[in-house]
Amino acid sequence: MRICFYSSGNSLQGGAERSQARIVQYRIDCGDEVHVVLPAKSELTDHYRRIGATMHVIHWQHLQRLTDPVHVLRYLFGWPVITLRLCRLLRRERIDLLHVNEILDFQGLVAARLAGVPCATYVRIILPSRLMRYVVRTIALAFADRVVPVSHATHRLALGGVQNPRVCVIHNPGADLSVFDPKQVKPIHSFGTTANVRVIGMVAKLVREKGHLIFVELAGRLRDRGYDNLRYVIVGGEVPGHQAYAGELRDAVRARGLDPVFQFAGQQRNIAGYLAGWDIVCHLPLVEDCFPGVILEAAAMQRPILSFVSGGITEQVTHPDSARLVPIGDIDALTRHAAELLDNPDKAVHMGQHARDEVTAKFSIEKNRRQLDRLYDELVHHRHPLRPGERGEQP
Repeated sequence: MRICFYSSGNSLQGGAERSQARIVQYRIDCGDEVHVVLPAKSELTDHYRRIGATMHVIHWQHLQRLTDPVHVLRYLFGWPVITLRLCRLLRRERIDLLHVNEILDFQGLVAARLAGVPCATYVRIILPSRLMRYVVRTIALAFADRVVPVSHATHRLALGGVQNPRVCVIHNPGADLSVFDPKQVKPIHSFGTTANVRVIGMVAKLVREKGHLIFVELAGRLRDRGYDNLRYVIVGGEVPGHQAYAGELRDAVRARGLDPVFQFAGQQRNIAGYLAGWDIVCHLPLVEDCFPGVILEAAAMQRPILSFVSGGITEQVTHPDSARLVPIGDIDALTRHAAELLDNPDKAVHMGQHARDEVTAKFSIEKNRRQLDRLYDELVHHRHPLRPGERGEQP
């Protein structure tokens, strides 16, 4: 099978890009001829070449700033050119299936229709605007052969819960248990191995909606409660266009007097090592988060998790057995649960163990691959809806 993956994501920091990279690796291992189209050369293009994918670069700009008319007009004027170039590529390479990694890249859907190639688009974002959700949903259902939200919450919030035989939920797979193995991973001790020092960390690229400022506020409140032995780590790099936020975040740490106990570790590949060295993992999205991979990874490492009730997180872990989940922005509840886990280490250990049991039972890599295989087979060999229950999960 010749499969082409189309994505505007260009960094391995993003969860959507990391999810696609896992699918690409799997299809290469299956013996498929895999092509990947990205908007620019980057660490991701180098990664795909190393693992054996054929790389293509079509320069375009992802639609990001809906409030910036110049940005929107530039995107709209470039859209037909990008669509036609992708259409020609699909025909030239005799592609059997186009996989669009994110619903916002809908020029891929139109290009596939023009080229006569079946197309599946994943839904990995929940837009804040109801109008934009409606527009994107309408385009996707008009042009895509399959629309795949990565959680039931994503289906409900991003697609309005629409009932359509071309829509099926496929959860992202859980963490690779051979990598995220708490019995085998060597912990990274960012602050050394000083006795009684405990570490709270978060993994998120430095953009405002990830909630780092809430994390800084949590650190300040815990210090004010007398937890002087705590240290804090943020794993995640700066993102082009968001450098001002990264500076604001560092200023907030200094203003709170937290510099001596805070570390910005930057973008890292050994996420398992960092998680292994932490006593609590925080995930604090300020927007609806479709299905965050860091929750699955932290659970696989048996780490106690503090998070907001957001998007598909409640499908991943259960409150209070596997995680402590509080409403978005509720810093009082967040602080209270953090103190509870710090004061009751046995409870924290039990919660981490329960989290690993839950996510490994619900989100195995094997289950995800079976669903993906059926989806691809359906599109390439049948190209009509299967009966309910034959693929994915019905919304």
